[in-house]
Amino acid sequence: MFDLIVLDVDMPGMNGFEVCRQLKDNPFFQTPIVFVSGRSLDQDVQRGLELGAVDYISKPFGIEFAPRLLSHIKESENAMA
Repeated sequence: MFDLIVLDVDMPGMNGFEVCRQLKDNPFFQTPIVFVSGRSLDQDVQRGLELGAVDYISKPFGIEFAPRLLSHIKESENAMA
């Protein structure tokens, strides 16, 4: 089991939105998903969050990147405890 999955929207073969949807369709899937993408339009962010991602971070990102990811990992660990 993974602590966190980081997806980009633009990936070869299948886009990140579709990967997220397929993962979230599994009722046993509990791993938090964070999108990190150069696509920063409001509709892209909204779609990612509606699909079940816990966060959507737009590129280029700053120093907040690592603390945001760690925060989601800690939340996930607390939820499982």
